[in-house]
Amino acid sequence: MKKTLNIALLTISMMSQSVLAADYYVSSSSGDDLNNGLSPEAPWASLEHVSNTALLPGDKVFFKSDDTFIGQLKPSYSGEEDAPIFFGRYGEGDQPILNGAGGPKGDHHAAIFINNQQYLEFDDLEITNDRQSWINGFSNKEAYGIDVYNDGTEVMRHFKFTNLTIRDIYPVVFDPSDFNQIKSAGINFKTEKNTVAGQEKHIRDVTVDNCYITMTTKFGIWSRHGGGENGIGNEMINRNMNFVLTNNHTYKTGGSGITPGNTYNVLVENNLFEYPGADENGRMAGRGSGAWFFNTRHVVAQYNISKHARGSGDSYGMHVDHSNKYVLLQYNYSEDSEGGFAEILGNNEYSTYRFNISVNDGFRENKGNTLWVTQFPHDEPKSKHNYIYNNSVYINKTLNGTPLTTGIDIDGINTYVYNNAFYVANGASMGQKLLSIYDGTALDVDNNMFFGNVANGFTTSDSNAMIADPQYLDNGHLTPSAYKLESTSPAIGAARAVVEPPFPNAGQGIFAHITANATEDYFGNPVNLASTGENVGAYNGVGIGPAVFEAENATLIGAVKLNSCSNYSNGQAVKSISGARKVAFEDVYADVAGYYTMRISTQSKSDSMVSFQVNDSEVQTIATSGSGSFCFEGGTPTEVSVVVYLEAGANTITFTNSAPLDRITVDNKAVVDYEAEHSILNGTATATSCELASNGEMVKNIGNNSTNSIVFDNVFAPESGTYTVSVTYYASAARDLSVKTNSGFFETHSVPASGAWCYQGGAPASIALELPLNAGTNSIELKDITVVDKISVEW
Repeated sequence: MKKTLNIALLTISMMSQSVLAADYYVSSSSGDDLNNGLSPEAPWASLEHVSNTALLPGDKVFFKSDDTFIGQLKPSYSGEEDAPIFFGRYGEGDQPILNGAGGPKGDHHAAIFINNQQYLEFDDLEITNDRQSWINGFSNKEAYGIDVYNDGTEVMRHFKFTNLTIRDIYPVVFDPSDFNQIKSAGINFKTEKNTVAGQEKHIRDVTVDNCYITMTTKFGIWSRHGGGENGIGNEMINRNMNFVLTNNHTYKTGGSGITPGNTYNVLVENNLFEYPGADENGRMAGRGSGAWFFNTRHVVAQYNISKHARGSGDSYGMHVDHSNKYVLLQYNYSEDSEGGFAEILGNNEYSTYRFNISVNDGFRENKGNTLWVTQFPHDEPKSKHNYIYNNSVYINKTLNGTPLTTGIDIDGINTYVYNNAFYVANGASMGQKLLSIYDGTALDVDNNMFFGNVANGFTTSDSNAMIADPQYLDNGHLTPSAYKLESTSPAIGAARAVVEPPFPNAGQGIFAHITANATEDYFGNPVNLASTGENVGAYNGVGIGPAVFEAENATLIGAVKLNSCSNYSNGQAVKSISGARKVAFEDVYADVAGYYTMRISTQSKSDSMVSFQVNDSEVQTIATSGSGSFCFEGGTPTEVSVVVYLEAGANTITFTNSAPLDRITVDNKAVVDYEAEHSILNGTATATSCELASNGEMVKNIGNNSTNSIVFDNVFAPESGTYTVSVTYYASAARDLSVKTNSGFFETHSVPASGAWCYQGGAPASIALELPLNAGTNSIELKDITVVDKISVEW
């Protein structure tokens, strides 16, 4: 009976907390801390009041949009499991700003400081902390947007940060001479050392999703733990734990975008890192990789993009620092990283790079490498079980046009380099600057494809080297899809079988969707490396190239007839297609499920219509153009293009009505162009003629004023998701490009120079961006860049 009573009391307590949970409102422009805060009409005013009020589990606090709050939010309370305390915003307008700097007593070390509290969530706020003056109790050398700090005696659980903008995070005093002593990050997690048995602590169950972090002295997101004294705790409790870092964009951070250290179970997925290691203003560290892992256990980093990593040390697309175990880097794209592509330092076990794409990485003179496995920087044990397989690498020139010269430096124990495709463009070199290949045990370089000026010592270390052009789809183009393979590539079907490394936590917890063995390539094509016959490199599809299907070779249903004419493709077409007479193109293969461009070739004297059905979908009818003459009179077929959805594998496309049908051609991607001159032009943006521009026109005068912009307001997407949107532009020098989709926020990207202007005979350049689009019609607004020709959306 006593046990039953306790359960009943607990249930009543939980129900009471749920009933008591309240919504509170805060406005710096119209609030008063003497208000009850329970409505937008009677809001509180200050961060100090929010910090000191005894909030209950399940409470929600909303800051007014467009308001700025000076000071520090330091919660003195915790939520509970299933009843976290939430901080967000209310009202129309820009995100409310929480600014740790500018208060009368000095500038706080963090705008939000969470010290030994838990079950807290933050959404849709802007955080800034540009420290200029000292405040009592904290070092002048520290600065954070958000600081989550555990110096207590218990585990801190459940922290969720979503849709935040974090910017301008600088300490009062900055000493660039000692990189390791710089303490600054957009979001910081730190746990002190465990010293007492039974009081072991860490920070766990963290989500950081869809946050934009820019202009920080050092890192974007940082995790640290002091470890434990001998005999205290274990490798799980003596590390922070279960960090899910997804869909974030870091732009111009002084250090790496994401830096998990001393952390157990880390998922880094779908993030964009631009200009890690930036040094814009003399207050930034100027050294960083896209992501940087040290002393972690069980890490998966996948579907991330890293661009323009800079710095005198490290500064790779992603790198495995020292003392990690089970780090898996897969399905990532790295471009223009000063340090290089793959970096594995000392005392690591089971570090894996697989199915990644690297473009123009490794141009730094000192330790600029395509591959680097080393004890550096410490005199530590050599790393064991290093796996680098099925990656696609391309090197050509830096952004300023200088040919790349990268090194190859391998010194570990049990290093395996299999099934990679290395393409070195004319004028560049790989391994000629530095070639150092040594391995304490079982170095195995095998079955890689080499093309261009690759050091002979590297290629000859491969007993089954393939010296051949892998035939990337579009060499030098700065987008992952350019490194698919042509259908005639010798890399197709040429991979050896691989015994893949273990990943013990695959399929569990935050890795529930992860498999130890690769099951797909970078682009989603199925993979099984347990057997031979897969492709070399990061692409495992059948190859790209328009697939041509002749109508006379299709399945002819009913009394359809063939018509011969020398102007038809292959000399024949099919006519009499209507009613019960049909033409079925079977086995139209799709690399992956998605949208494709189908070009239909018909021949008739006048305009007509064509009807077709893809698999079991609805019949579509579209108009076709006439040729003016019949074939026997010298007329030739005309083409009409349509976007169709194909399932992965074999598809059937059946024509139920058509003029004489010559053939269909299916391209492996669908691209829809939107001309700039047909968009909405704001400010001084003006359409002008240009022979080399698409459709003979472009739009100029977009930069130099924040009121100038160009809006493509009719961009269609078949379903919600992330799409590759290429912007074709002119710029005589490297420029910024700011992009906003729908009602989101402007995000800034750096674009390289295109060269000469149009009137000087220059041709436009193109940059590929990954942008979120909603199903249906979308708006994409561009500003800052000077001249835009068009945008192209890839389905």
